Amino acid sequence: MQSPSETDRLAAVLDRRRSRRPEQNSGSELVRVSPGVRRPWQPALAEATVPGVDLCDWVTSHLHPVRELITAHGALVLRGMVCDVESFGRTVAEVAGDQLAEYTNRSTPRSRVAGRVFTSTEYSADHAIPMHSEQSYTSRWPLLLGFYGELPAETGGETPLAPTDQVLDLLPADLVDRFVERGVCYERWYHPNVGLPWTEVFQTEDPAEMQRTCADSGIEVSWHEDGLLRTRQPAQVVTRHPVSGATVWFNQANLFHPAALPESVSGPLRRTYGERLPRSVSFGDGSPIPDEYVRLIEEAFTTASWRAPWTAGDVVLVDNVAVAHGRRPYTGARRVLVAMAGTGQADDGGNGE
Repeated sequence: MQSPSETDRLAAVLDRRRSRRPEQNSGSELVRVSPGVRRPWQPALAEATVPGVDLCDWVTSHLHPVRELITAHGALVLRGMVCDVESFGRTVAEVAGDQLAEYTNRSTPRSRVAGRVFTSTEYSADHAIPMHSEQSYTSRWPLLLGFYGELPAETGGETPLAPTDQVLDLLPADLVDRFVERGVCYERWYHPNVGLPWTEVFQTEDPAEMQRTCADSGIEVSWHEDGLLRTRQPAQVVTRHPVSGATVWFNQANLFHPAALPESVSGPLRRTYGERLPRSVSFGDGSPIPDEYVRLIEEAFTTASWRAPWTAGDVVLVDNVAVAHGRRPYTGARRVLVAMAGTGQADDGGNGE
């Protein structure tokens, strides 16, 4: 629940946006478009030059060039346009040419805002969220992500972006070879009151329905003598972009690995749960992924990444296969919403090649 000060600040931001007058749009060019940059990478930008430009109207009337910008550069920042939750969702659906996706096979806590628009991951503000491609721990994933910076943080809270082909190029060849040869497997133990319960992850309270969903997604399910549920999800390490054909780094090994957590968190988890961690990852053959590999993956993401402060009302459209995202720590209230659309899937559920 938002605090009174957070609610007041959000209301003030929205009031300022509503005060923009569409009649001021006539005359000059409404939106200035700047293409992205390949190295060092940065997304394309479409910025309103006058107040009152409606986000959904402008995108809908420029659908082909908007799609081309996202295909060419991986992401597009839309700035200075009038937007609300409903028009944000419509914009993402229009660009994808598909209805918005539900958040299924969940990995992190989020709240539904309206329809199929959700809050971004609700983790503690003082922790960074490692960079990743959305739902790349599964065999199916959204192709397009939309982020709506409804309320920027007072400090920090950026959403860094990184092109996944450049991340792959930056990784040591022996690390990539080992990952591709062995694949990855994500393991989750559903302990009471720790992490998401399986009923929320799979959006059902029926064990039989949950098991049917898992079977359809290639997830191994086992119930243990103490009543605990364990799931194991073999998944791809790399995949090919559906349009460009480029091979990209596409997994969440660095995010599921305990080494991604601060020692103040990972230490107690390991001591309490041992090998039955709420969330972990190994190579596909069950052998452990060295902590050092996680550090090297994080270094590659950091080197390849672009980040900039949110401006209130920014919308960022991201090709989920071409560009990974994360979240920086922040102070103060922050509200970034997310919508997803389109469906990509692994050819073989393994290393993606």
